[in-house]
Amino acid sequence: MEKIGDFIIGDKIRETINSIVYKGKTSQSGEPVIIKLLKARYPSQSELARFRQEYDIIKNLDIEGVIKVIALVEENNLIAIIEEDIQGVPMKDVILVKSLDLPVFLEIAVTLAEILGNLHR
Repeated sequence: MEKIGDFIIGDKIRETINSIVYKGKTSQSGEPVIIKLLKARYPSQSELARFRQEYDIIKNLDIEGVIKVIALVEENNLIAIIEEDIQGVPMKDVILVKSLDLPVFLEIAVTLAEILGNLHR
């Protein structure tokens, strides 16, 4: 069983060029979490800075619909952002299965615009 900090790494959800996202849980309470690990075992300073900046931006958001971060964990040359697990489905998976009708698309677009507007305040 792999761990990082006080979190147990579970099944892989997705992988991008820079990171791998896993389901996980806290080792204490078993509470579900999402663990986003920076892929590089020895990341560059710019990769670390970008990852930490992502954490800093998200942790300061208090917007409904935006996942909350729990911790930034650095251990054994690994760095991970730990997020709450809302048991949701990624938007890209929803779109692959079903096309969005115009009212739903516009509702999502307006919500995203509001979130982005709050980021720049």
